[in-house]
Amino acid sequence: MTFYAMDSEIRSYFNRFTKDELLTILSYFEQTCPKKAKKVELVDMVTAFIGGNPREWLYRLPERDLRTMRDIADAGPENWVRMDSPEYPSVAALLGLIYIDDNSFDDIMTSMDFSLFFPVASIIDQVIAEKERDGSFRTERSALGILNIYGAIPVEEFVEKVFDMYDEDGSGKDVTLAMAECPVVSMNRVFYNDNFYIISPYAYDYEDIIDKLNACVIRMKERQDIMDKKGLEKYDGAAIY
Repeated sequence: MTFYAMDSEIRSYFNRFTKDELLTILSYFEQTCPKKAKKVELVDMVTAFIGGNPREWLYRLPERDLRTMRDIADAGPENWVRMDSPEYPSVAALLGLIYIDDNSFDDIMTSMDFSLFFPVASIIDQVIAEKERDGSFRTERSALGILNIYGAIPVEEFVEKVFDMYDEDGSGKDVTLAMAECPVVSMNRVFYNDNFYIISPYAYDYEDIIDKLNACVIRMKERQDIMDKKGLEKYDGAAIY
């Protein structure tokens, strides 16, 4: 298949998408587009980016999606493979870059359109190897670990915890800076009650989690004030409720 034919197939694939779906793809990958762009213009932009820069957009996907896409590449074009099923959605599936058949709760099957298969299959192993080598996957796993413990956490506290986690081996600053590019962090950042938070992808009701978190902080401060007035030792945060 020539590049022209492949480009034509990719364009045909994305032409099925709505304007909002095309804008979501461009937004996730931080691609700018003209205001009030027509659908044909958006299709052209998505086609050029996805078809012309597979390494760039693949690098921005989470580890789970990359390994799923490698399974699809190993299975061959338009074949279906079983997908792991954590309780949060696949970014690639939400963007329409892979197909998901979730009719069965136990067996979630996934595949990829023929037009996207060859650009992905040609470079997916290289992208995974690069992210393993440069520590991106390590960073992503650390972010998930922290977020799944807290559910929701202010950005400043999240950065502090990441830094503390890696500061002993001298990599705290580098890992903290790398978090800015981590897909798990970028896609789970929210603004709520005048503050920025990062939430776990498992958190279905992050507003409730944040409200309870803030209530706990207030109670801890009130109890610490009481302890201070009585001249007692610093409250250690235990027995919040």
